[in-house]
Amino acid sequence: MQATIENSPSEALMSDATNVKEAALKAIQTLPDTASYDDIMYHLYVLNQIHLGMKDIEEGNTITHEELTREMATW
Repeated sequence: MQATIENSPSEALMSDATNVKEAALKAIQTLPDTASYDDIMYHLYVLNQIHLGMKDIEEGNTITHEELTREMATW
């Protein structure tokens, strides 16, 4: 079973954007005018991490819940 994230704000930003620059600009435009550089950097970082995670899901680079449980038991 493959997980999908539908209708999330980050998905909407990425799906409407034609490239990374446009997605970044759209993400920044959603922030309040009082946003700091740290706020902007954090939101771009989160957007990128979500994008990378969704790409991993699409490419099948995932593990099952059971595999994760076994792996965590060795920590």
